[in-house]
Amino acid sequence: MKPTELTVDCHAPERLAAFWCEVLDFKVIDRSEDTVKIGSWVPTVEDVRARQMSPTLLFIPLVAAGRIDLAAADTALFAMRTSSSTLNMMMRTSARLFRMSLFMDDWAAFLRTAHDLRTRRGTAKAPSDGPAVISARNPRKPVSRDSR
Repeated sequence: MKPTELTVDCHAPERLAAFWCEVLDFKVIDRSEDTVKIGSWVPTVEDVRARQMSPTLLFIPLVAAGRIDLAAADTALFAMRTSSSTLNMMMRTSARLFRMSLFMDDWAAFLRTAHDLRTRRGTAKAPSDGPAVISARNPRKPVSRDSR
């Protein structure tokens, strides 16, 4: 997840934006009646998808202007932190599952290879009147009666 914008609730958006432009060497990207957006770049969909960029900052009076109640702002912040930590946990779990699936793919490939290399066994039964003793010998070396 790449954060592209950070919203800052403040009393004086113009003054705070000017301060952070000076500190971060950002420029004002957008300005409306009582909001100011600053950043080091003008965000486009292509840029956001292509690479990690520093987030833009949006300064807006929410609680101070009465647009949002303080209790609602605290609840929203708590919900955002909760969802952020849940998303983080899901990402880590997904990464573990992905690594495990790579291991399982290797294991499945190993089992397929082992299956192909296994010794084939016949289904025929040995005849009851077959030899009583089966032995192997080197045809180049004569067998003596004592070495049996």
